[in-house]
Amino acid sequence: AVQLRRGTNVVGPFGLFQSFADLLKLVFKEPIIPAGANKAVLLLAPLVTVLLARSTWAVVPLADGWVIANINVGILYI
Repeated sequence: AVQLRRGTNVVGPFGLFQSFADLLKLVFKEPIIPAGANKAVLLLAPLVTVLLARSTWAVVPLADGWVIANINVGILYI
């Protein structure tokens, strides 16, 4: 369903607004939740996944001497 979109040559100059058009389309879609699913788990799962993936970057040094969390067990943390 995401691929049923207007082409990039139609949405803004050089297709710069395509990402915003896709975002608006996905925001206004009706969420589909299966009858047997736990609604809280189904809605929180993407948030938890992104949170865990982003928290891994806290121990990765981005430059010499510049890191968010300087812990000695960084590889175990990851």
